[in-house]
Amino acid sequence: MTAVNSWSRILDFGSTTGGEVSGPGGGGTGLDYLFYSAMNGTDPTLRRIDFTNHDPTDQGGVGQDFGTSLFNQDFHFVITWDEASGMIRVYENGLLAATTTTDDPMSDINDVNVWLGRSNWAQDGNLQGEYDEFRVYNKVLSVQDIQRNRIAGPDNNFGGLLALNLVPTTNSMVTNTVDTVQVLANFSNVGTQDVAAAGCVMYSSTDSNIVYITDDGLLHAVGAGSATVMASLGGLTDSELIEVTQDCSSPARMDSIWWRSPSRSRWNWAPPKKPAITLCFQPG
Repeated sequence: MTAVNSWSRILDFGSTTGGEVSGPGGGGTGLDYLFYSAMNGTDPTLRRIDFTNHDPTDQGGVGQDFGTSLFNQDFHFVITWDEASGMIRVYENGLLAATTTTDDPMSDINDVNVWLGRSNWAQDGNLQGEYDEFRVYNKVLSVQDIQRNRIAGPDNNFGGLLALNLVPTTNSMVTNTVDTVQVLANFSNVGTQDVAAAGCVMYSSTDSNIVYITDDGLLHAVGAGSATVMASLGGLTDSELIEVTQDCSSPARMDSIWWRSPSRSRWNWAPPKKPAITLCFQPG
């Protein structure tokens, strides 16, 4: 952003009272929208993330104003929307800048106008600025994803892959447990990055009935024995031998259970061999 223009937008996805606008000119008043302002009014030190749901009926809206010092500078921004939690987050240069929460799904937006640098409100100015690149993902990016993208810059220019190192938290596990791994990839342009959960690594195991790694970088111990797990990326592969022992821990002893019941009563039940289990009912 290189100049001040009142309420200009970095992005604005939604609809207006004028419906779909397929050419130059305004569309009237915004109805549905997710917008990320370049500035609030003519103040370049303030921005806003805003979700408003007024099309076809008024379902309210949420948003947050936040400060920024990035006017007239190149910067990296990310907006994530986790529909499971309703959390919408804004990151600038890899740092969390704002959050807001909604109960509405993303599909509630009547997104007939999907704009960069332009507002669904006719009276707002257009962005005076440039974009190097704009990406849309079909998942909620993690903080690690965001940092990798920021470091790599436009076109994800990581450079050549120089080395790959699979690093489990431990090489000794027990059955029915899960642990994490790191996959440390050393790139010529951005140095070493943990790409275990980035979705770009191919995992394999010499015996998946003993142990295996899922795409999210989790190591699963299934059966007793030993097996080698492998991570492959860009023509490089690294492996680790994992030993899995049977979980022989004793179940926890249960002496009694208490819970609430509409009427008071007391049950005692004893199996053929002690200890007895006492079940106690108590009105709420």
